[in-house]
Amino acid sequence: MKRNSLKWTMHEDLASIDYHVNWITDETFKARVKDHLIWAITKAWKYLSFTNAAKIVSIVLNASIPIFVAISKNIPDLDILVIIVSSLLLVITSSSINLKFQELWKQFRVTTENYKSECMKAYMSIGQYAGLAQEEKERLLCVELDRIFYVALNGWNEIYKENPLKNDGESEV
Repeated sequence: MKRNSLKWTMHEDLASIDYHVNWITDETFKARVKDHLIWAITKAWKYLSFTNAAKIVSIVLNASIPIFVAISKNIPDLDILVIIVSSLLLVITSSSINLKFQELWKQFRVTTENYKSECMKAYMSIGQYAGLAQEEKERLLCVELDRIFYVALNGWNEIYKENPLKNDGESEV
């Protein structure tokens, strides 16, 4: 499967999971690794979609404001449309900033790539996996995947640490 970053889809990303885990002999552990990869991949694509949709809508709304302003000079009732479009733009922009879709996408993408990389290192017996028996490689991989997850968890906590609203909507101040 040739990877072209412009045409890479979530479906292809999910299809690549087996390539990274088929060498694992412990079926329970293999299922766990697959679940982690599926989770991280789908989250990454979800936040990428949110980020891109917000950017596209923002561009369209920004481009439409001068048009509506020009038209509203001849049709006075269109002033309200300019106000509505400007307000929508403000909501989209501030939501994108406060919900941190782009930062979350990056974090999930990095987590996914770190999982895949660690699986390949273990499979190819590179680095700390060199010379280990299959069972030992799988044990060490389990430890390393947990470490990657906790690093990612700390990253998500850092992303939301700056967010002025908690999940329940109450201010942290």
